[in-house]
Amino acid sequence: MSVLVSLSPQAKEMYDFITTESPHSKYYHSLQRSIDHKLELIRFNPNAGHPISKKLIPKTYVENDNITNLFHVALAHYWRMVYSTGKIPGDSNIRVIIIEIIDHPTYDKRFGYQRK
Repeated sequence: MSVLVSLSPQAKEMYDFITTESPHSKYYHSLQRSIDHKLELIRFNPNAGHPISKKLIPKTYVENDNITNLFHVALAHYWRMVYSTGKIPGDSNIRVIIIEIIDHPTYDKRFGYQRK
């Protein structure tokens, strides 16, 4: 069994932006290193992230991407990487799709968390 990790178009766009800025910014360099480390961690253990309650999964994820499970991992600078796992039909491989790489305020807004 192997784990196949891919990035959604939104996640790929953000990752490309971060890697472009990385050589010029310590902030983005540490964020890129954090993302790369977490991607390796997920390749070895797809359930390494924190599960997100099914009732908190945004409707757009369910409607557009047919997401039934969701995890997040914390990144440097309070960013989050949101991903889903699943089996590939007729195959023993596990598929992991990185849905978004987002900053913490966007994550809070997306999942309905409010600051006090």
